[in-house]
Amino acid sequence: MSPKTCLFVTALLLPACPGPAMQGSTGTDDTTDTGSSSGDPPATSEPTTTESVMTSDPVTDTDTDTGEPPAGCGDGQLNGDESDVDCGGSCGGCDGGAACGGDDDCKSSKCEAEVCFPLLASCLALHEELPELASGTYPLDPDGDGTGLEFNCDMSPESPGWTEVFSPAVEGAWDPVKEGACGDLGEMYGPYGMGDVLTLDTTAAAVPHTELRVVAEAVVIDSWDAFTDEKIIIKLDDVDIFSQLCDSEAAFSCNQQADVCGDADFNDGVVAIATDPAAHDGDAVALSFTSNLDEAIEEESWGVRAVSVFVR
Repeated sequence: MSPKTCLFVTALLLPACPGPAMQGSTGTDDTTDTGSSSGDPPATSEPTTTESVMTSDPVTDTDTDTGEPPAGCGDGQLNGDESDVDCGGSCGGCDGGAACGGDDDCKSSKCEAEVCFPLLASCLALHEELPELASGTYPLDPDGDGTGLEFNCDMSPESPGWTEVFSPAVEGAWDPVKEGACGDLGEMYGPYGMGDVLTLDTTAAAVPHTELRVVAEAVVIDSWDAFTDEKIIIKLDDVDIFSQLCDSEAAFSCNQQADVCGDADFNDGVVAIATDPAAHDGDAVALSFTSNLDEAIEEESWGVRAVSVFVR
């Protein structure tokens, strides 16, 4: 069997959504460290909801259903404490592009340069309305209920309009949860071995979309062998969307640079993973992480960390 590999999946993190700390123990161990300084492994939770992926508290449109609008609202004139015609102030939030004097005047709760920021359903819709908008955190209203939640938007020029619906900061519904570490390579979910499957059940947070992609880090540990076609694999709804061949004899394949955990005869490494866009349009997201290893976990294993899910 060939030298070992420590494989992790790299997360594309946007400014407002930092990944979890990945600092591990220092020094070289002869056995894989399956413990974690954080204590007991996190309990499996329910699938992620819209509320759990937002980066701040929701802000709701100030309109209230009293049967009649406040005096002056709805008369087609700019009067009273309105910031624009029939909106803002006591008349409730304005749509994108309307004049505003502060965040409270806008349905999006975001007033920039005295103009309301639009409240749309996805980062793609936002990109289509504001093509020059940079990557960052913006209010969205995926289900159209008038409540703005802040999401990270990947507006990279080569492929803009991706909404992050699951991030490393979200616990998610992982199963089976196993917290571990690989020496200086840091913390991870794992190690997992031959035949093991780690699943993630989450949602698209009601964001309308037709495709999905995953970014993460994978840790490859010990004697992975290209001769037997050993790979790390990601599936979406039981369909392969990513695989990476690793060989502990070839450091370039999965960045196996040094022995930091597991068998001292093999190097370990972390590899960045970014899947190509895969067709997906439902709200439920079912991902699985696995391998095709053919030896016991003491001989070769893997872990994952820093997982983000984007839809567009």
